[in-house]
Amino acid sequence: MADLFGDHPATAPLDDRDVRFLDTTLRDGEQAPGVSLSPDEKADIARELDAADIDVIEAGSACTGPGERKTISRVTDLGLEARVTSFARGVEDDIDLAVECDVDGVNLVVPASDRHVEQKVGTTREAVVERTVELVEYAKEYGLWVEVLGEDGSRADLEFLEELMGAAVDAGADRICAPDTVGHATPDRTLEVYSRLSELGPTSTHTHDD
Repeated sequence: MADLFGDHPATAPLDDRDVRFLDTTLRDGEQAPGVSLSPDEKADIARELDAADIDVIEAGSACTGPGERKTISRVTDLGLEARVTSFARGVEDDIDLAVECDVDGVNLVVPASDRHVEQKVGTTREAVVERTVELVEYAKEYGLWVEVLGEDGSRADLEFLEELMGAAVDAGADRICAPDTVGHATPDRTLEVYSRLSELGPTSTHTHDD
């Protein structure tokens, strides 16, 4: 097999202790066209994921409604070894709803690209950084594990992305992520982004091919 990358440090073998897996089948996976999982199916999938030694299971999005919260609570009641989390938008109410489900943590999503900051949310970079710090500190007051995801991170200005994720880590975030929300990233861009973010703290990827 041809060696396309040579001795680049990013291709070096990883120690098993350096790698953790988060599965989002129960939340992002269910957004696929034609997919609708029953509470029983979600519980069964969560058990199988736990048996496969998945480290974090994103059980759903508590803000979706009472039915979703009931299903998330069912997963948290299984007593799994995996950490169980809920997706949360950048508002305190979403964190409160997640806490009602007795989750271990939240996957907190905040805007990162200028398109999302200015056009989707209608705010400024400075306000996003300030708000992110407030939200992380709020979640940590509950004793939650917190992952901060900079939405549309693959299109974000890298200097701002570093500032935003650095502020999140300083506020207590346990992990940071720059999702490829619209499937825009190239291998070179992915390497550039994560080479820099990984200097800030524990870092995860969320990639798309759609």
